[in-house]
Amino acid sequence: NYDRFMAAFNEVEDHIKRVLGGGTDKYEHAAFMTVLDDFRDRYPRRLPETHYKQLAELAKVRNALTHRQYVDNRRLADPSEAGIVAMERARDRLLYPASALDVLGHGAPLTVGPDVTVGEALHLMHENDFSQLPVYDESGYVDLLTTNAAARWVAAQWEKNDGLAEDAPVSELLNFTEATERVKHVRRSTSAIEAVRDFVDGAEKGEVLTALIVTETGKRRESPLAMIVAADLPALSGA
Repeated sequence: NYDRFMAAFNEVEDHIKRVLGGGTDKYEHAAFMTVLDDFRDRYPRRLPETHYKQLAELAKVRNALTHRQYVDNRRLADPSEAGIVAMERARDRLLYPASALDVLGHGAPLTVGPDVTVGEALHLMHENDFSQLPVYDESGYVDLLTTNAAARWVAAQWEKNDGLAEDAPVSELLNFTEATERVKHVRRSTSAIEAVRDFVDGAEKGEVLTALIVTETGKRRESPLAMIVAADLPALSGA
């Protein structure tokens, strides 16, 4: 039990020091809580507060095991099975986080071009129960067509024309998107934790995200691999 617990703890400590040190010996002899605090400050999206607090508690267990380990060459205590499981899960969450793509299993989203008619785009959204539809041209990402933008376009059409010009291009409808309907592009390897943090950070800053678009390296010109929306947050958080 002691060996399993310490092996998992040492993996966490070595990983954090390696990430922070970047190949240097800066953190080689630093105390664990020092490196854990620095890691949280530098990479908050990788280490949620609940995970930080758990590692801090597990560090107390490690200290108790190593500093008061023996009396008359006999070990005073061993970690419980629950403690070992907690330590190994904490290690796995940090070193091997589940990717958002693995959790959600989403395929590449449907997209439309800016020259597609509004009628076709709205039919796609209705048929697939989509509230967002990415728009791409030959150079890459253009914008995100949302039901909110569609509603504003419809209202403007009725006021202006007393009807709908369904053969108008999607590019015209995109004029009704708002700056508050924000999209962020992220890389394929983005973890479930990082995806959740993107939505949370945006909300805390008053810059609410409408969607994350996943591409190979997070570039707008790359083809979308998946799209993550607020409805996906429970599954991501659960992971």
